[in-house]
Amino acid sequence: MNIVVFGAGGRAGRQAVAEARRRGHRVTAVVRDPERHSDIADALLVAADVTDASGVAHMAAGHDAALSAAVDPSVPPYHFFTASARALTAGLTRAGVRRLSWSASPPSCPGRRACP
Repeated sequence: MNIVVFGAGGRAGRQAVAEARRRGHRVTAVVRDPERHSDIADALLVAADVTDASGVAHMAAGHDAALSAAVDPSVPPYHFFTASARALTAGLTRAGVRRLSWSASPPSCPGRRACP
């Protein structure tokens, strides 16, 4: 299987990349800044913005499945997750990817006030 992992530089994303590779899948690891994540091994490392539907479609083309473990702590969680959900659904649909798994770690939504 050919899998694209958005947010591959974070804790959950790194684990997803490693597990997919361990199981023999081909992986495209999507991060904001590939130079900061050169230690991600055995995967195609690329830059893209998970909140941009065109970029998502471009990165996802030719893949069988996608996983998003992306988070941006500089943006309020509601805004980031809403924008990334819209971009992922639009971009993956355009790319013909019919499988999406989503992972969000608790620190991305630290308190009741941060998540309406």
